[in-house]
Amino acid sequence: MSASRRSFQIVRRVLATEEGVTWTKTLSTKLSAIVYNGARISPAPSKPFETYGAALHHERRGAPCLPLTTAMSHFLFMAGPLRERSSRDSVDLQLIHHLWGLRSVLIRDNLRKYLTDQSFGLVYVLKAGICAQFKIVSDILPFESLDEFVWDELQAEARYGFVKIDLRQRWDSSPDHSLALLETVLEVPDRAELNRRLNLGMHRLTQDQYDAIMKALG
Repeated sequence: MSASRRSFQIVRRVLATEEGVTWTKTLSTKLSAIVYNGARISPAPSKPFETYGAALHHERRGAPCLPLTTAMSHFLFMAGPLRERSSRDSVDLQLIHHLWGLRSVLIRDNLRKYLTDQSFGLVYVLKAGICAQFKIVSDILPFESLDEFVWDELQAEARYGFVKIDLRQRWDSSPDHSLALLETVLEVPDRAELNRRLNLGMHRLTQDQYDAIMKALG
C-alpha cells in the first residue's frame, strides 16, 4: 500500500471518531461564514456542512449558488426598441411565450450569479414605464432549448439565453411616474445616471427595493 493511501485511511479513521466529527462540524461552520460568490452568509446555515457541499455541487454545474445566502434578489428588466419591433411589442411577445430573454452576456452572467428560486422580475418599457411583474420559474436556459418554430421570432430577445416566467401582473404606468419612483427607491437622484443603469438592460433589486416598488404600484 502506498504512503499516500495509508495517510488517507488514517485521516478517514480520525474523522470518524467523535472528536473528528466535532472538528469537521466546527470547520464547516466557519467555512459557511466566509464571503462566497460575492455574498456574505448571514446567518450561518443550520446544517453548514451539508449546505456548503450542496452549494459547491451547484457551482460546479454552473448553477447559481443558492443555499449560501439569505439575501433575496429580484430584477428590473428594461425593454428597449429593437430593429425588429418596438419595445412594447417585444415585451408582449416574450410574455405571450412565458419567457424573458437575455439580450447580452452581461445580463446573463449577472442573472446567473444572483438568481434564486424566489426571484421576481419587473419590466420597464422605454417611454411607457414599469408595466409587468413575473416570477422567474427556471434556471437560465440556452437559446437552443427554445422550440424551433420560434427561433427566428425570438432570436433578438433571447440571443444569450432566457428564463421561463409566470406572469403575475400588468400595469398601465407612465415613464415620468416610474422614473421618479426608481430615483427614490434606488437612491439615484441623477436622471442621467439612472438612465445609464437602465440602458444596461437589467438592474438587481434588494427585497426592500422590490417591496417599495410593488407598494407604490399598488
